[in-house]
Amino acid sequence: MRPSWPIGTRFLVEIAGVRSTWQLGHEADLERRVLSLEAPLAGALLTALPDEPFSFKGPKGVVEGKLLGVEHPDGPDGLERVLHSLRLMRHIQAKIAAKKVLSLSEKDYLTGLAEHGLLAEALENEFALTRDTLAAAMASSAWRKAGQPLKALRATEGVEDPHPTRMAMLLTTRGAALLDIGDLEGAEQWARRAMELAPSSHYPRNLLGRVLMQRGQVKEALRAFEEAQKFAPSQALEADVLEQGGVGEL
Repeated sequence: MRPSWPIGTRFLVEIAGVRSTWQLGHEADLERRVLSLEAPLAGALLTALPDEPFSFKGPKGVVEGKLLGVEHPDGPDGLERVLHSLRLMRHIQAKIAAKKVLSLSEKDYLTGLAEHGLLAEALENEFALTRDTLAAAMASSAWRKAGQPLKALRATEGVEDPHPTRMAMLLTTRGAALLDIGDLEGAEQWARRAMELAPSSHYPRNLLGRVLMQRGQVKEALRAFEEAQKFAPSQALEADVLEQGGVGEL
């Protein structure tokens, strides 16, 4: 969940030259000037920064205003925490829009917020700039976490790597995305090819087991899962990438 102002935050805003104070709440109450979370103004203010213009769609068109001040319900400490998070998110979004590579801490920040779609965009940028196939595999996994299997497939389309383990990672994430869209034949094909390239990895076997289970081949699926349990992840890096995409889950 992206950082935003919590319930109880008070905003000093200026709209059409008129200043007013609003408090973020659960229900609209104009007498107490409490904003419903569903109100267009609340939507504009949730991630706004002080001294920043904002806009929202009103009944007669776009309304523009400016946020003059914010009072956090937890006082100055709470205010600084949210300001730091909002500014960091703005910084990350600006880097992604400019197609710059994120730092490891910035990628970890997005992962912690479960911002999988935004992370996937960043990783696609990284692959385009560096041609690091690990970034492509991670982008595919992040798109799957975001519920976007077609974008996950696109992230690894035509990507090749001479290193067997990395190529197996690409094929496994690709196969998992095919499984997401119901292409069992394609998923099995990539799972078996990944097993050939990385015979000591349990992830392709897990993927194969999931394919077989969906086909109703229970005995064969259980055998694949049993074989997978015999192998530890061949690399910690492989574990991070593939478990992010749900490949390690039974």
